[in-house]
Amino acid sequence: MQGEKKPTMKKAVVMSVSGIILVFAASLSLVGAAFMQGNGASNGTVTLTVLIGFFGGNAAAIFLFGKAYPILLLHDCTKFDKRYDEKELSELYLPDRTALLAKLTEQKFRLTKEGYYQKKVLSLSKDKLCYLFRVTEDYDIENAFRRETERLSKIKIKCQNLCMILLVYMDQMGEYEKKALKDLCKANVVIQTVNPKISASALMVAVDSDNHTGYFLDVVKNNFSLYAYGCRLVKKLFGRQAEEKIVSKKVQK
Repeated sequence: MQGEKKPTMKKAVVMSVSGIILVFAASLSLVGAAFMQGNGASNGTVTLTVLIGFFGGNAAAIFLFGKAYPILLLHDCTKFDKRYDEKELSELYLPDRTALLAKLTEQKFRLTKEGYYQKKVLSLSKDKLCYLFRVTEDYDIENAFRRETERLSKIKIKCQNLCMILLVYMDQMGEYEKKALKDLCKANVVIQTVNPKISASALMVAVDSDNHTGYFLDVVKNNFSLYAYGCRLVKKLFGRQAEEKIVSKKVQK
């Protein structure tokens, strides 16, 4: 109906708070039932108190949480989407494919039969974490991302938390390619930020083959998603080279 009003954020918060109160009240009903039984109340009265107070209260709370969750989730997604929409792509200097693969080998990444450079590490917040580097070439950002994510989904990898870092060497990186890259990365990082318990992520870095500049969407501070771990690793491996490139440009000027 056109005149029907959609639930607002304020209503979602009220429903969530009401649900918390109901859970607390349901717990108190058990204490009340025990008190009634100790004072000689009949079993029927005690049972009715438990059914209405505990089970009824929790059922109502679950209903309210279920109604509020989609609204809260949409609000968070909209908020982070706007935040990352205002964020510019970060840049890193990346060597050619031969030198880059040698760098990964030097850092103890193991080449798998499927063509990934893999390394398993231990993380305080993610326990066992598996990094997969995939290096490829393409002329289309979206096609490369779709092809490689579908390819990865068909491979069985025994790892609790998986972060694929997709490095795509492009013939050119114009404004169209940068926008496509940002839109793909933004969707991924927003979902991961709202739900950091997701066990798989893909960070895409598009590399301009002419000037060896890599573009990716970095995370904001205090982000502990798998996507964020991928960003930190990329900066750790290639950040110093990026600084050297910036300094070299300034000297040339």
